[in-house]
Amino acid sequence: GLFRALRSVRVFIFGATNLVVELDAKSIQGMINNPDLQLNATINRWITGILLFHFEFRHVPAEKHTGPDGLSLR
Repeated sequence: GLFRALRSVRVFIFGATNLVVELDAKSIQGMINNPDLQLNATINRWITGILLFHFEFRHVPAEKHTGPDGLSLR
């Protein structure tokens, strides 16, 4: 997911000032905005790792996504 993607490109985005992440999952945005509400320790570690990066979330509805994503290619 998002954590693995950010972790794999961290060398390239280190110090980026205007990084934008476009997602169609509002649940991830909710988890990032309220990290203390998660009861699962693994999810809390992922959220902590994601919060190390500075970026802006943009919600893009699934209908507007134009290419296949990694999950739909499997």
